[in-house]
Amino acid sequence: MMLLKEKYGLTPDTGKSTSSLIEWYNSVINKSEDELNEGDIARIIRQTGIFHGEIQEFATNRAIEMISNDPQSGEMYEGELLRSLTGILEETNNISSLQKFINLKENIEKWRDKKWENLSSIEDKYERKEIKHQRDEFNEIFDNFSKNLNSKSKK
Repeated sequence: MMLLKEKYGLTPDTGKSTSSLIEWYNSVINKSEDELNEGDIARIIRQTGIFHGEIQEFATNRAIEMISNDPQSGEMYEGELLRSLTGILEETNNISSLQKFINLKENIEKWRDKKWENLSSIEDKYERKEIKHQRDEFNEIFDNFSKNLNSKSKK
């Protein structure tokens, strides 16, 4: 398998600075696309100053795939990948990319309707409260994604 640094022409940062971002960058460019986890994909998407072009397109498509399988995908918190995609919507001008986002939104809406439909039937009030909290947090992320997508689609 080809490493990211080979496939996308990325070079290690050999400067004297040892920030966590530089350490992560040097680590992630030595992975293949298949070795990237949800956290790596989310961070690549967010780091538009470092990653752009083909690798950014790859990461976006991988995020859409991951979210399609699990709308709450994320390494640091549920919905992290969706929140990362929300951040790049403003830069998306490609019609086919917008259509992918629109399709993703529709799939999440269907998933969301089913995910919490039986919430009121949970007898344990603490469990019900925790699930409501998870639902509310995810809904906030999704609503922000939807709002940004809707405003982008109207332009």
